[in-house]
Amino acid sequence: MKLCANAYKLVFPECGSFVLPSKQDVKIQLTKVSEGGRIGARGMFTLSILANDNPHGSVQLAQTQYSVSELDTNSLQNIRVTRS
Repeated sequence: MKLCANAYKLVFPECGSFVLPSKQDVKIQLTKVSEGGRIGARGMFTLSILANDNPHGSVQLAQTQYSVSELDTNSLQNIRVTRS
């Protein structure tokens, strides 16, 4: 089972000066898996973007693809987000 970052796009509402006045939370939910996989009880997570007084820079996923093993039912996958 694979999660492909380039298959989905997250769109954030425009902030006038692109300076976030406070922490912004984005809920991300798995809605479909391939090859007979299933979504477990924790199919949603929250991406929190902290307020930034420096409006220059960007937030992006560190990789374009993330994979998890189907055999290990207790495995965790860290999805790294970089900010520059």
